[in-house]
Amino acid sequence: MKLEVLQENFLEGLNAVNRIIPSRPSVLILSQVQLSGENGALTLVGSDGDTSIRTTVGAKIISEGTVCVPAKQLFDLVASLGEGKIELKNDDQALYLKTANFEGKILAADSKDYPQIMPANGQDVTWEMESKLLLKSLERVVFATSQDDSRPALSGVYWKQKEHGLLLAATDLFRLSIVELPQSLEEKEPIVVPVKVLTELQKTIVGKKAPSVLLAVGKNEISFVVGETKLISRLITATFPNCEKIIPTELSFKVTLSVGPFLKAVRTAAVFGRENSNIIKLHFSPEQEFELTAFAKDIGEQAVRLDVEISGEVPADFHIAFNYRYLIDLLTTISTPDLLAHFTTPLTPVVFKIPGESSFTHLIMPFRV
Repeated sequence: MKLEVLQENFLEGLNAVNRIIPSRPSVLILSQVQLSGENGALTLVGSDGDTSIRTTVGAKIISEGTVCVPAKQLFDLVASLGEGKIELKNDDQALYLKTANFEGKILAADSKDYPQIMPANGQDVTWEMESKLLLKSLERVVFATSQDDSRPALSGVYWKQKEHGLLLAATDLFRLSIVELPQSLEEKEPIVVPVKVLTELQKTIVGKKAPSVLLAVGKNEISFVVGETKLISRLITATFPNCEKIIPTELSFKVTLSVGPFLKAVRTAAVFGRENSNIIKLHFSPEQEFELTAFAKDIGEQAVRLDVEISGEVPADFHIAFNYRYLIDLLTTISTPDLLAHFTTPLTPVVFKIPGESSFTHLIMPFRV
């Protein structure tokens, strides 16, 4: 392989693929980035074994070829060179880099050992989605996924084709986030997509500013194409819980919250709540009063009163306890001025909605205190 590429373009490509490359790979080859000069462009591939990113940057290809070199060292080296043209060429032992005032080489690995990137289901495109809509939808569900590796189904986002659109859902069993999109997919069987590839997809959409995302689903994998970047990931084969059945159908009263003041109050309560298993309490009275309290033994306590709009009949001395982190995650994600909270009992999940948006539903399980 021999080619010429601009340093700024090369660095952008390396940055895109390096995000997926593990710092402590299970096998040495996964610490490498694969570079290929082909079809009038430089193709870069990074992988952790389950998820892969492939992107291309413009380059002058003098001769085609492929090489694998340590990703971190190559990124650091290219970042230090400054803008301008870089000449790349390789042999079986190394990748050689040359600029107007620099020459160097990085030892290479056998590219035959690198994971192969295949299109999902052998197809380039199965369906297309608007980038902004998909990004907004992912932002509203990804944060509710579980970090517990012992429950693999909960570490991904559930995709299910329904009669009138596509449902996305995520849960860690303490909260549940659901978004419904007016999108019809060719894939009829529900799938669970790992959160890691969806997080990378979000970053790629923001960075590339492409108007649409192309998706394809195979038997065990899914792929996303954003501009010149392609992400491929294995699907999670574990069964996702039937989350829709836990949504309460009978609600006692509804509260309209101003997101800004409520978020500030929750953060204030967190000063004490974090010393008491992250627990804070919400109190409502039939007189339309709302108070948020927190207590920490041997430290102190606090109470914040807010003006809210309450619809429906509030039971006497109604109070409910939450992990404040779940509230902050929700309030910092939705990006709306108001939020509706539907309450039933102190031990029943609270249903949060956005006024005027029927497509979003979020549940938070209360704590028994």
